[in-house]
Amino acid sequence: VSKCLLDGTQIGIHCGGDDIVIEKNDITAGGTAGIYVEGSASSPEGVVITKNQVSGGSYGILAVMGRSTISKNYVGESVNTEIVLNGGENLVEKNETDGGSYGIQTNGVDNVVSKNLVEGAMIGIQVSGGPGGTVEKNTIVAPSSVGIWLA
Repeated sequence: VSKCLLDGTQIGIHCGGDDIVIEKNDITAGGTAGIYVEGSASSPEGVVITKNQVSGGSYGILAVMGRSTISKNYVGESVNTEIVLNGGENLVEKNETDGGSYGIQTNGVDNVVSKNLVEGAMIGIQVSGGPGGTVEKNTIVAPSSVGIWLA
């Protein structure tokens, strides 16, 4: 899915499966999520979500799967979490988030959260769900509660 404009939808892009690329979209969500992807935690090929502009909704980007890459997105104005991943072996890098209760939230083993800019969230980055995760080279500006929470 590439170069689409979606405005005011309940879910901007919702997909299931593996080996999918979601890139260069401009999404304003009015409900659940700007981008919502579901797949297998053991999939050999995950999803690539890159270079999107996402605003609004309860969640900016919600991914329930493993082995995916979420990079170079701008996500802001979500109510709950700007970027949330449930699954292992994901890479979350070079994103910019603005607002929300959580900037970036991951739950699973061996997730990498690197080189992101997180602004204005109550909790900047939360990583939970198992061993092997890496949090490095992130910039967190003005969290109202916690910058990085390892649960």
